[in-house]
Amino acid sequence: MDAAVEAGARPEGDRHAKDLALLSCAHAVTHIQPTLYPLIFPAAMQALGFGYAQIGLLVGAIGVVGGLLQGVQGWLSRWFRRKALCGGGNLLLGLSIGLSGLAGSFAALLGLRLLAAIATSPQHPVGSSLLADWYPRKRRASAFALHFSGGNIGTVLTPLAVGILLPRVGWRHTLMLFAIPGVVVGLLFWLLADDRRPAPARLPSEGAGARPPYLAAARNPNVLALMLSRALTSGGRGLGIILTYVPLYLLSGLRLAPSTAGAFVSLLAAGSVISPLLAGRIADRMGRRRPVMIASLWISAIATTGLARTGASLLGILAALIVLSLAVYNESSLSQALLADIVTDEERDGAFSLFYVVSFTGAAVWGVVIGLAIARWGFPAGFALMVSSYLLASVVLFFVRETAAVP
Repeated sequence: MDAAVEAGARPEGDRHAKDLALLSCAHAVTHIQPTLYPLIFPAAMQALGFGYAQIGLLVGAIGVVGGLLQGVQGWLSRWFRRKALCGGGNLLLGLSIGLSGLAGSFAALLGLRLLAAIATSPQHPVGSSLLADWYPRKRRASAFALHFSGGNIGTVLTPLAVGILLPRVGWRHTLMLFAIPGVVVGLLFWLLADDRRPAPARLPSEGAGARPPYLAAARNPNVLALMLSRALTSGGRGLGIILTYVPLYLLSGLRLAPSTAGAFVSLLAAGSVISPLLAGRIADRMGRRRPVMIASLWISAIATTGLARTGASLLGILAALIVLSLAVYNESSLSQALLADIVTDEERDGAFSLFYVVSFTGAAVWGVVIGLAIARWGFPAGFALMVSSYLLASVVLFFVRETAAVP
């Protein structure tokens, strides 16, 4: 790669504040769906005549489609500009949400939700690739943390907006209004974001014996170890598992009042915005990601154990949730920064695609396993699996070789 192009691809981080802000907004748009549709479903179920079995089908189909499509984004980025993939995905997401407000049947709603899953699939692998280009290693963990936290702002703000709109304009118009962020942010990102990597037509052609990007990344022992760790942490990390089973535990296991449980869950979710920023800053100051990741996993294990043993003590629950909120969200953004550090530029797009396939499919499998364990043996069994996932992942991380960043 030409030296001038390389220099343009790796400028100092402060030159990309605008790009990071746009990418974080795009990430926040993709996080609208998980908290928008659960609040819309009761009214949509009544209007369209479907039930919980259909919701299960919808959620499962979206998880499979969205997870597997993460794996093709590295390949697509060889032929299309990454900002076009990410911005176009946001634009398509906005349109699919808006059109959902016109759905006249469950089949139509399912089809539009699957279209939305396709639309959001570029965000994580493509956004991570862009971040790795924009920011030097010494600032990369903080950049990934900002991107991660930016997405979770969408998770936090969406229920507030739906709570205001739904009783006033109804579920159909609420969905139509939520088309606006995706369309606006998608167009802005597509037009304004920096993507200075050579255009696909100008990339060197692969030789006859060249390894495909996915296979090249998968042959890297550090990548394999990190992927295994990621698959294990899917049993307890972040938004999917934690924000599914902890609210159920508070309501069904501990029999807390809905208002109290809601306040506790909001506190837990708030950590997804704050704690990654702190962990990213610490990791950048240390010049290493792995020690912060391992410490976060150990703290998550301790906090989860404490939560399972608090009984109905509100003070104990509060303490456990505060500690958990400061630790459980850190692994994701730090894993992305570590992956960017341990792969070559040529391997990066394929590596991030594999990373997110493992992440999404792993979370789907763990979600079923933990759900079955809770159904058979109760919440203690589910929390025991979460704790095991943290501890096993921390052991695997010791096999990832990491060199300190040069200050």
